[in-house]
Amino acid sequence: MRPPRLIISTALAAAAIAAAAAAPALAASWHSYSLYNGRAQVEGASGTHSARLTSIVLPDSFKVRKPSERATRLTFGPMGSCRSTGVVLPKLVFSTATSSAAVLAQQLSGGKTYGSGTRAGASYRVAKFTGDKLKGVWVGPTRLPQTWIVVQVTTTPHATECHIGGVRESLGFPLTDAFGTLRASGY
Repeated sequence: MRPPRLIISTALAAAAIAAAAAAPALAASWHSYSLYNGRAQVEGASGTHSARLTSIVLPDSFKVRKPSERATRLTFGPMGSCRSTGVVLPKLVFSTATSSAAVLAQQLSGGKTYGSGTRAGASYRVAKFTGDKLKGVWVGPTRLPQTWIVVQVTTTPHATECHIGGVRESLGFPLTDAFGTLRASGY
């Protein structure tokens, strides 16, 4: 017969192992970034207005380079097995389309979709193209007539070979998550 102390310590050890197995893995750290361009040229029209990327939340693994106060774009990378670098750029676009989904279709067509969605009048899509390049576009309304705020992300791989799932897991899914919570405006 076992002494009571051994039974109790065995039960405690089993409970600790079960709790550790049931606990979720620690999430990666994410940080919010913002940009402002007070003289953004409206693509497809004349004139300049303000384009503001109020918030995009990216994981630490993106290695975002700290933007200067006058920066109009974010750059990140290299990251993942593809050693991809990327650029996040907010811009203003003139379009006679009546919905953000229609403007999105004008801005991004083709590719294999990794994620897409709509939220609060905005539409977004992240897609993979030939050569393991990714493009993502988020489109939202502005207060300006027939002008839309567009946040565009493009990535470029710099490795000769990427492992299976490298682009999808390290870039595609995190960018889709980031676009799902993105906030931007134009005025």
